[in-house]
Amino acid sequence: MKSWTDYIAQQKARILNTPDLGVSLFENRLRSYLAYRFNYFVLLFAIQLSIFLTEYFLLSFIFIDGLLLKALALRLLLAILGKAWWGALEVLRERIREEVQQSKMHLVKYILSRWLSFSSAVSIISFISSFLLSYYMWGVTIESRIFALYTFAVTSRLAIQVFVLTLHSGIYATRRIFRPRWSIISLDLTGLILTLLFWPIVGEMSVPLGIICNTFISTAIVYHYITKAYSLVDYMTFKLSFNYLKEFFSSIRLKQIAIPGIAAALMKADALILMSALLMISNRVISLDNVNFYLVLLPFIQASSGWSGLFYFDFKRLENTVLNIYDLRFKNAILKLSLIVGPLLWCAYLCVSYLMPYSFDINLAFYFLPVFIVRAILAYSQIRAFS
Repeated sequence: MKSWTDYIAQQKARILNTPDLGVSLFENRLRSYLAYRFNYFVLLFAIQLSIFLTEYFLLSFIFIDGLLLKALALRLLLAILGKAWWGALEVLRERIREEVQQSKMHLVKYILSRWLSFSSAVSIISFISSFLLSYYMWGVTIESRIFALYTFAVTSRLAIQVFVLTLHSGIYATRRIFRPRWSIISLDLTGLILTLLFWPIVGEMSVPLGIICNTFISTAIVYHYITKAYSLVDYMTFKLSFNYLKEFFSSIRLKQIAIPGIAAALMKADALILMSALLMISNRVISLDNVNFYLVLLPFIQASSGWSGLFYFDFKRLENTVLNIYDLRFKNAILKLSLIVGPLLWCAYLCVSYLMPYSFDINLAFYFLPVFIVRAILAYSQIRAFS
């Protein structure tokens, strides 16, 4: 009995100590709320950057130059496709919000069942295609086999994410999904830890094997907390069936999901487009060393374009609620924050880039400062338009 009392007290203290958007707006403490939300972004970005650099150096150690660039290009392409699917799911989230606002909760079950039946079919087909592609790519040399397994690792991860992101979007349409901080951090760190643990045993194969194991572990953790959130809402139920799959195609037009999907993909791909343009206009010979210079810049540019996603749900909360009167105030606060994010990420880029094993051009780096500033402000405008 005492343990349950202690647990309830701990949860109550956690809730009371967690800043809330509505309370922060009412009590004029918006700065503390923004700081609380931004702390998560800084922590996750630091972890993801460390993992990106570690994975990149491991891949550069394993692959020859040609395969290395192919592996990195594949990784970026799949990230864009994942972002496109998340954008397409805005149709699902918006539809669920509409039905809930109109008190038509009984229709949510059918909407969810159609989308989840479709996404499960896409996930299964994609996973099988990923396996067949990797089997076809399996060659004679050890490098080709590692690359084939790496291809399976990253493509199968995307295949599984298609279903998980759809399931996530169903509940995320109306509420945030609570997860302990350890579970958020572990999703990114687990793959790196497994890779390092596997290295003495299987050598170069540890990179794709670490990704594969991390995919299943992280999916299990995310699935647990998503289903836990579903259990708290009685009308959030669904059923997978072939009939719902057929109904999906009759109820959704391709244009409906294509437009938000392409918009979200462009938000992710514009960093890659910018990097390509910078590489072409720098008047340098395209070599692996120069590619290294721009690849290190890539996660910082992507962060400057993705930071505003932190407040997607907050923008949605301000729509059609009593909080709508604070809409302009909240938007101005996020705009001011964007003026800080750009220079902050640029300073972080300078520090990291200076430590990298290539010739650091400080003059060229200073040209990137306005790019960071403009991109951070543009990210704010994009998330406003998208939400």
